[in-house]
Amino acid sequence: MKNKIIVIASVLKPLDDPRHYERFALSLAKTNKYEINIIANGEKKQSEPQITFHSNGNFKNRKGILHRIKLQFQSFRSIYKLRPQLIITCSLDLLPWIFLYRLIRRCKVIYDVQENYQLNVRQLADYGWTAKVRIPFIRLIEYLSSQFIDHYFLAEKCYTEQLKFLTKNHTVLENKTVLIQSIPRRKSIGKNRVLNILFSGTISHYSGIEIIYQIILQLAQQNIDYSLTIIGQVHDINIYKNLKNLDDERIKIIVDRKPIDHQKIISEIRQADLGLITYQPNVVNEQKVPTKLYEYTTYQLPYLIQEGSHWAHVGQRLGGAIPVSFDHIDFRKILDQLRNSLSHQKTSIQKNSQWLQEEVQLTSTIDTLLKQS
Repeated sequence: MKNKIIVIASVLKPLDDPRHYERFALSLAKTNKYEINIIANGEKKQSEPQITFHSNGNFKNRKGILHRIKLQFQSFRSIYKLRPQLIITCSLDLLPWIFLYRLIRRCKVIYDVQENYQLNVRQLADYGWTAKVRIPFIRLIEYLSSQFIDHYFLAEKCYTEQLKFLTKNHTVLENKTVLIQSIPRRKSIGKNRVLNILFSGTISHYSGIEIIYQIILQLAQQNIDYSLTIIGQVHDINIYKNLKNLDDERIKIIVDRKPIDHQKIISEIRQADLGLITYQPNVVNEQKVPTKLYEYTTYQLPYLIQEGSHWAHVGQRLGGAIPVSFDHIDFRKILDQLRNSLSHQKTSIQKNSQWLQEEVQLTSTIDTLLKQS
């Protein structure tokens, strides 16, 4: 019997997006039951067993409405040609196009909710005066699309309480780590060794880049022999320019306006001694769990995190979190902690920070949905 066709589509994500490619596509490919097609941005990629990539073109830092509509139409055209039995999308603005496809051809639809868009637009200053226009539009699409969406995937547990349009079945699939490489035994930090510090992931005011600048000053004041790697995507042009203009041989900057290859980030995690998770609690993020928290835990990288925060509690439960007040960090004390913990470190892998359990839920949900089609 011919394998059923699944499309994973997004408007602005890259073809190798960690959630859609590493978590969803690779997990589904293992079953040998489906033909998986990823529609997204970026350079054309060679097909893999059970996975085919369809590029909407190379990444362009353009936010114009006409460009977005063009990407939406290209995605719809690819979906129409592929004739999938299941469509998974994380893009709110693709939902009307998917509804149009549903009118033409029968299929199942999963909406992969990665953001609480109404809350983001209401609370974040990035949207300015356009928030008044965007919120009713978002609310309308979310409500109307709930009439034809068959299932929801939620990237955060807190969405089960926050999202009022969840009238259908939903499954929480957190962005836990897909462990592709084995974990090497870490060496202890010697007294004369440079402390390798890492800040990874999307870089913004929201993720705490200003706190990183404060930490750099504190390291200098405490005469700590360190190197700092800052790696990730930067949307804000001013932050991007400021990082590029940092003139310090101890600081390595690996940033781009387009997404950074995720395996480059994993490589830096494996080489670091100490991670930094510098989010400050606000209404938008206070109950969310950043992906790098799971990554640092899985790869046994200790990390500093805001004391008393939701993330500190999650991190201490999983292991690896060092709660601090970022206003003043005693790096000498941190170094002593690291030397002591690494000298007694176990090599056991934290299963609770990995994708394994989520993978079972993903494949089970999709198997059930497609049996009904």
